[in-house]
Amino acid sequence: MKLISIAASLASTFAPSVASLSGISLVAVSSIHGVSARLVSSSDIHESIKKSTSFDFNNHNLVNTELQVPSITSEEEWTALMEQSKEKTVVVDFTATWSGPDMMILPYFKELSTQYPNVVFAKVDVDEVDESILETACINAMPTFQWFKSEKMVDELRGAIKDELKSKIEEWQ
Repeated sequence: MKLISIAASLASTFAPSVASLSGISLVAVSSIHGVSARLVSSSDIHESIKKSTSFDFNNHNLVNTELQVPSITSEEEWTALMEQSKEKTVVVDFTATWSGPDMMILPYFKELSTQYPNVVFAKVDVDEVDESILETACINAMPTFQWFKSEKMVDELRGAIKDELKSKIEEWQ
């Protein structure tokens, strides 16, 4: 019960908050409805980052985020993606599994991919891709979203800003 009190006080300052003790984390989320808490093992959180899952702080669950967004890992895949930009707008999420903001916005990015069928969505893990792609795209912050048309970058968004991400997707679709 003391751990719940600690997490509740953390949640009043930071939402979401995580308190950890002996490999068990208590994730506490503060909202207008009060504070919610759930025990989650540290290994579950680590596994959620390794796999295509994330922790849904609103519903307090690990959720599967494996939707329709392919990962680009090679120069060949990047070239094929740029070919697609000749026909449709391509939006690329440059991401890293160690970045908290990336992991928070990834489920939303994947959700958007189901709402805009005329836009090609892809993600690039900066730790798993050919360095030449990062140099070409001039990536120095995560998350960075870039929009491509006819193989040229036409727009960019740095940061996990949901409203702006959706707005730019609507603008370029």
